[in-house]
Amino acid sequence: MKHNSLQNSLASLAAKATTSSTHPARRTRLANLDKFILWAYNGLLMPAERQPIPTGGEQYTADASSRVEYRLPIGLISTRKEVHATVESAFTIGEVSYYDALPSEPSERPRQTLMPMSEIGAWARSYVEVWNVTHPEQQKSIRWQADKSGLKDPNFGSVLHYATVNYDEEGNLTQLVDDTYLTQDGRLDERTGIATPGAVVAPIEKRPDGYYVHAFWQWRPAAWDQEVEVPAEITDPKQIEDFKAMNTGEWMLSLPGGYARKVGALFSETADEEARSEAGLQIDKPVFTSHSFNRARVATQIGTGFSTFQRVGEEIKDAGELLSGKLAVRIDQFRSKDAMVMAAVNFAREELGLIRYGR
Repeated sequence: MKHNSLQNSLASLAAKATTSSTHPARRTRLANLDKFILWAYNGLLMPAERQPIPTGGEQYTADASSRVEYRLPIGLISTRKEVHATVESAFTIGEVSYYDALPSEPSERPRQTLMPMSEIGAWARSYVEVWNVTHPEQQKSIRWQADKSGLKDPNFGSVLHYATVNYDEEGNLTQLVDDTYLTQDGRLDERTGIATPGAVVAPIEKRPDGYYVHAFWQWRPAAWDQEVEVPAEITDPKQIEDFKAMNTGEWMLSLPGGYARKVGALFSETADEEARSEAGLQIDKPVFTSHSFNRARVATQIGTGFSTFQRVGEEIKDAGELLSGKLAVRIDQFRSKDAMVMAAVNFAREELGLIRYGR
């Protein structure tokens, strides 16, 4: 079958690449990366024997009782808790709290996490099947798919197996430096596979005591606190993943931003769409630059900038993301663990003459 054929091809390719390299460390990296591709393939792609996920228009019976169950061990949540001093806002305008010091992050941990599809693939496919029957107008799918080159989702990007090579003046390959992965981060051009970059924007307001950055708290389930340790007594791989799932994630001070909604979208277009949906703001005088946030492995450079704005709504409408609070932080006090957010704020500081250019 096609599924088994591709698995066998990948396994054969891995064996050939591993045995053809004479460097022990490189052989290990080649083997490990191919294991990752095979793992991703098995976790994300439905076997050929499975029926297609129903679209809702077909004759199909599914309800909550037919869904595969998966339960996380709530007791594995780490007991280590950070103590955050409560910071009061300096003043309030409407529903926006203004801070002249870094505000306190939310104290409650949301029940949202990340888990490997190799662990919950059956549950996820079952969930999609039931959802699509009960929500015919809001279809879901397992979006990221694997092939022999890596993982792809046309709306959000790709992670592909690449190699760093040297070549001579005639274009002949002369040296394999190493094998690696290359990420395209954003909506993919169907012909070229190149991603249109997303954007992050810092909405700026000038007040008598200085500039304020309008922001909100956002739950980032991928972030791992290095001070959280997996207990030594947990050795089973599944239990380790469960522990990680119960302890990953952090609240981060955030700004409007996200993926481009069409190929070729300008930074200002993406930023305005995200500002409207996440913060009810319409940006009106955007200034942008771009930054690489993983210069070795990600091809896409994200737009980072700032803008004045007008408030056009009050509700946070970005489905699926956990956002909290409407606040503004004086720009000299603004800090965040989110590198894209800080790039946007620091660019605003430079352009507004608050700090010197890093040149």
